[in-house]
Amino acid sequence: IALSLKVHFFVFMQFWSAWYQGMRDRPSLIYVRIMPSVVPLVIAKLFSRPLYLEVNDDPFLGGESRGIQRVLDWSEAWMTRRYVQTADRVFPATYGIRQKLIALAGGDPERITVISSGANIDLCRPRKKEDCRRSISLDQDVHYVGFLGTLFRHQGIQVLIESARIIVSERTDTKFLIVGDGPERGVLEAHVQRLGLAEWFVFTGDVPYEQVPVYVGAMDFSVAPFLADRGETSPVKLFDTLACGRPVIASDIPSVRQVFGGTQCGVLFVPPEQPEALSDAIRTWLKDDRTVTALGTAGRQFIVAQHDRTRLAHKVIDTCQC
Repeated sequence: IALSLKVHFFVFMQFWSAWYQGMRDRPSLIYVRIMPSVVPLVIAKLFSRPLYLEVNDDPFLGGESRGIQRVLDWSEAWMTRRYVQTADRVFPATYGIRQKLIALAGGDPERITVISSGANIDLCRPRKKEDCRRSISLDQDVHYVGFLGTLFRHQGIQVLIESARIIVSERTDTKFLIVGDGPERGVLEAHVQRLGLAEWFVFTGDVPYEQVPVYVGAMDFSVAPFLADRGETSPVKLFDTLACGRPVIASDIPSVRQVFGGTQCGVLFVPPEQPEALSDAIRTWLKDDRTVTALGTAGRQFIVAQHDRTRLAHKVIDTCQC
């Protein structure tokens, strides 16, 4: 009962806030990232304004869930169908998400336009490694292999930890900088402790977005060891990392290869959930600074040319004005 009251109170406050702001500002359109709430749909109807919908992740995961989670997954899928069928324009972040919105949500292909994620290229820019390490008190005499993102299971940090066991047995001058927080942090830190790897791992916890480029700049390069079942999603932190001039070793899954599959994107692909393959790629880059630097430069150029957040925003505006 207490949970139900909290949910109803949240929805009421969300509606009241949106209605008040709408009465005050008289918006020309409603732009919303997909959410498990009918409030944006109702507000768009009340103010007779077009509704534009952003979809960054696969809303149709969880088909084998049970119990209350199954109910929540069904509710999210139902809400997604309502949004997609009602919105004037829908902006999925990947082509895979677009295909699902058409096939599973009954979306009109003419109203669904893929606009991928991007980076703030002014904030996320290359910086001197030594200066970055000095500013956050990191050792200047070791290599740092980094990860940037929220610590969810599907990020595959467990795979990185298994790879680290192999790497530090040969390269004690290598540490792993885990930038971000999330529900898996405690589990991961405990696992690192059990394996005797604590001295080689640095968990920073949550970092202000303005400081992210400093932490990325302190890395030699980054890894994104996504699990195979991650599903369709836009790997937002890869854009920031590449914009900072640091290349990435990433799991070869469709939603990542769609965006970064070119030869000049600064990304090296490895099979997902294979610690040996990941450790081989890391050890190769640790011995080849020239390649790492060249790939970092290529990645930065790729983001500036195709995934500058300002340009993407103008693309959204142009599409909304069609």
